Amino acid sequence: LQKAYAAQITRLDSDVGHLLALLKELGLDEKTLVLFAGDNGPSFPPDFELGLFESANGLRGCKSTMYEGGLRQAAIVRWPGVVPAGRVCDGPWAFWDFLPTAAELAGVSLPEGLKIDGVSLVSMLRGGPAPSREYFYWELHEPPQFIQAVRFGDWKAVRNGPAGPIELYDLKSDARETIDLAAQRPSRASKAETLMKQARANDPNWPLTTNLA
Repeated sequence: LQKAYAAQITRLDSDVGHLLALLKELGLDEKTLVLFAGDNGPSFPPDFELGLFESANGLRGCKSTMYEGGLRQAAIVRWPGVVPAGRVCDGPWAFWDFLPTAAELAGVSLPEGLKIDGVSLVSMLRGGPAPSREYFYWELHEPPQFIQAVRFGDWKAVRNGPAGPIELYDLKSDARETIDLAAQRPSRASKAETLMKQARANDPNWPLTTNLA
């Protein structure tokens, strides 16, 4: 299993290399934006057979959790002459930012009345800071239950089930989410719960329930 997983990583690396080589062959590499990112954390916990790869880099959780090990991913961007070469930015963004980013780059307007959660990243790509926003919100509907998370600034809250308690973490000092500060910071925990309610749109296809079996 470890060999198969390592082979998949090698194949992916090779395929990305072929893509970049083709762009160069076509004379497009110097005027093409290439963005490479994962969609979630590892699909297995550190104590699993493939945990030796430790792709979550010590962060808590994995895929199908709301902890940073399940949500946080790195991204690599190449856009010669536009994206500053060698720059490392730790400003957060999410994949729902891709639509408004692509629209701005293409010079088109989104359909009138379309409600989106993302913001354009063009300014950040050109070397500016990450765009400001009130919060990030996630929810996941997979057995055994519905789970949520919200991030506002450096604060992150997790709720494992609609009846579960709010867990609160300070990502600036505790990116691995080891110290739950909900009891010590009740006002922050209350704000997190308010944001979860504010961000969520009710839908009969995605019920807020404790049993998803």
